[in-house]
Formats: sequence, C-alpha cells, structure tokens
Amino acid sequence: ARLAEKKELWGMRKLFGVKVVGFDDDDDEKEKEEEKKKDGVDVADTKEEEEEEAAAEAKPDATMEAKEKEISAEETKPAPAPPAVATGPKRKVALLLAFLGTDYQGMQINASSRSIQAEVELALYRAGLLARSNFGYPHKYGWSNSARTDKGVHSCAQVCSVKIALPGEDSTMDEVRALMSEHLPNDIRALDVTRVTKSFCARTQRDRVRYRYMIPSYALRDRDEIAGAFERAGCAADSAQRQPGDPLDAADLVKIRAELDATRYRIPEDRLAKFREALAKYHGTRAYHNYTARKSPNDPSVMRYVETFTADDPVIDKNGVQWIPTSVLGQSFLLHQIRKMISMASEVAGGSTTLDEMESTFSREAIRVVHVAPASGLFLEMSYFGNYNDRQARCESSAVPPLDWTSPSSESSSSSSARKSSDAVKRWKEFRDDVVEKHVMEEEDDAGNFLKYLYVMRYYFSPEGGSFDGTGKIRTKRDKKKEEEEEEEGTEDNKEEGTED
Repeated sequence: ARLAEKKELWGMRKLFGVKVVGFDDDDDEKEKEEEKKKDGVDVADTKEEEEEEAAAEAKPDATMEAKEKEISAEETKPAPAPPAVATGPKRKVALLLAFLGTDYQGMQINASSRSIQAEVELALYRAGLLARSNFGYPHKYGWSNSARTDKGVHSCAQVCSVKIALPGEDSTMDEVRALMSEHLPNDIRALDVTRVTKSFCARTQRDRVRYRYMIPSYALRDRDEIAGAFERAGCAADSAQRQPGDPLDAADLVKIRAELDATRYRIPEDRLAKFREALAKYHGTRAYHNYTARKSPNDPSVMRYVETFTADDPVIDKNGVQWIPTSVLGQSFLLHQIRKMISMASEVAGGSTTLDEMESTFSREAIRVVHVAPASGLFLEMSYFGNYNDRQARCESSAVPPLDWTSPSSESSSSSSARKSSDAVKRWKEFRDDVVEKHVMEEEDDAGNFLKYLYVMRYYFSPEGGSFDGTGKIRTKRDKKKEEEEEEEGTEDNKEEGTED
C-alpha cells in the first residue's frame, strides 16, 4: 500500500521538483532494495560492497573535519513533519491571486517548466487545505482559473475557484488566506479568499476582464528617429550578425538610450492623441485573425468584443523615463491579441502605418503580419463577475458575498464582509501600484525589452508582411491570388518561348 501511494505521487514530485513531505529517503532505499531483489541481485552483498568502497575512500582529513563543522544549522535540522490535514468542512472558495510572471512559463501547469498553478497547488497542499489523495489531480478539487496568462505576463486579479478543507469548523476566510500565504513564494500573493456557491466556476462565470499595458513614451517616437538612434549608437551596420532573440547587449542599451534621450523625452500632445485615436479603433466587435496565432479568418472565435481601450496620462519612473499606461476592457482575448493591438497602435503613432491601413486589418480578406509587443509591459488588472453577483443578489437565501474588488466604497459599511472586501481592494491597489508597475519599469531598465523589440522590428522583419518601415503594403487574399496567377502566367510564357526557340 505504501508503494502504491508513492507511485501515485511520483508524477507530482517530478512535476514540482520537490519531495512530498512524508516520503523520506528511507522509503526510497526500501524501493531500491525491492527492485534489486526482483532483478536477482543479492542486496546484502551489494551493501557490503558499498560499505567497503566507502571505507576505502574515507580518509582522516583535517580539512574535511573543518568543513563538517561549517555545515549550517539549517542543513542539520530534522526533516519537517507531514502537513497537518485540515479537519474542518469542505467549502468552495474563490482565490484572488496576484503575481509577477517574469520567472514563470504562464498560468497553466506545465510538466517541463515552472507555472503559477503548480505553485498555488503546492501551497494549498503544504497548508493542509488539500488532501494528499487530491494533490496532483486538479479535477478532484474543482480547480478553475478565470484567465490563462502567457509566459512573463503579470496579474493583479487572477481568480481561481477551488474546493478546500477548512482548518476548523469556525475558520474564517482571512485565516485561510493567512495560512495559504505562509507557503507561497514571494512573487505570488493571495489577496483575498471568498466563499462562493458550489456550482461556481471561475473560467465560465467571469464575464469581463481588464488588462493594463505599460509602454515607454520613446517607443511611440517617429520610426526614422529611432532608426537614426540605432545608427548613431553603432548598432545598425552589423545587424545581420546579431541574434534576433537577444540583439542588444548592456553597452548597446546604454548608447541607444543616450541617443534617444530616453530619460528626458516627453511625448508631444499630438502624438499621444494619435495613439489614443488608434486605440479607439478597437472598440466594438471586430475580427482579430491578424492579431493572434493559428486562427483562420473564417474561424468564428476571432470575433471579439472590446468595450474600451484607453491611454491614461503619462507617468514618470524613478529614472525619469516617461510611461504611457493603457487599459483595455473586454469579454475575452485571444493569444497575443493585446500585445499585437499595442504594437499596431504604436506603429500608427510612430508614423510607419496609417489608420486606414490599420482599419484594413479587421477585414476578413486581409492577411497581415502584426508583430507582438513585449510581454513585460502587460498585466491582468481586474476580473469581473457581474452576472454571478446579480444572480446572488436576487437570491434572498444566498449567504455568499459578491465577487467585487473594483472599489473601496464599502469602507463606511459596518458589515464584516464589506470591511473584508475593502481590505482586499487596498491590497490589490498596493500590489498594482507598488509591485507590478514598479517591476515593469525596473525590468525595462535592466533588460531593455522595448528597445530590443524596436530593433528587431527595424532590422529583422521584411516589409513584405506589413508597413512597419513605411514601405509595406496590406496584402489581401485577392492580391495574393492575383500575384500567384501572374507568376503562373509568366512561367507558361517562358515555356512557350523556349519551345519556339
């Protein structure tokens, strides 16, 4: 039975890269011994051989004795006890999570890389809120998340629904949040834990979502000015020898920032107005086949509704760089859609494409390469559950609070649920302003993701697929078919001329 339990958990041990508490090295030795017996190996003889080899290698050495004395107290502590399993009732809850996605491959569990969901599940298990038999099987505890964030994307309001065992009969949701937070890494935080109905599903019952994208104002400069800065910095002549994945080193970034005068540049009002006009083009229901990957123009799923897309007033970071915060509110978004929307609008502001050409990208006939802006500027700002809240408000017998973290207006209310919601809103705002936005700005200062993006756009992409350098052309299906027909006619003419000769 012990071996059966170990086999059941082996996949999760490998997935998380950790040892599940309660299965120690002694158990591993027993497994090895049983495997050797099956293979016909004499375990006693093998142990004697290992002991003889160890004795032969062991030599009294003063240096080794000194090193042994230097072993830290942390390493000599006894192994931790298995997590205490919660004894309270099972309840369906919604987790309001915030995280920095820089060191993660995305939200969903991925066996070959680190993910947010895996870290949260491990924290729930270590806190005793998940039974060992459910660990590693999300369907057993009803896991669902409201959004699938990409690699490197941050979040202030990722909502996940999960069924957990409460620590005790009278445990509060604040106690659950504190217990869970003890086992989360520093870049993931539980901002709130709220009771929900048994049938609640975070993925299907979220009806709107708001994302925020931070872009430095120098990324909206005229594209010829940016190209001139690359040339003056000495980064243009050898562009063919540079790697597209990481074309600029730290010295290049310093030179380019100096040429662009990045810390003192302030976007003119007319250029900011043009950027806002481009963002307004996204309002309403549009076909976004050119703003995602692997989607046909005739695929019904490319039709998406965007409620608003706005650019706020510029802000200045600690180094003096000006940033433009943008917010987009919609029902749902496709893979890379928001980052491509930002890229297209920035090209309009930079003068390398026009609003008419941008409008053409929404045509079902248009096939256009729209490039992807850096992931480092994007984060999920808020999730909305309006329809769910309306249903609960109409149900007089409902005892669950609404899922609303949009405003701290409930501060004046005397109810405990209102005060709890207000505290969660404060934690959400602090994480957005003091953690995520600062991290975005600092990451750009260290890595130069937007400068690398502008460089790759200039020197690695042919204008054939778009008008990013001012010489491209929107190619529709009809244009492409006409070019192919003309090419075939030219081939036939050449064959006929050869025959006559």
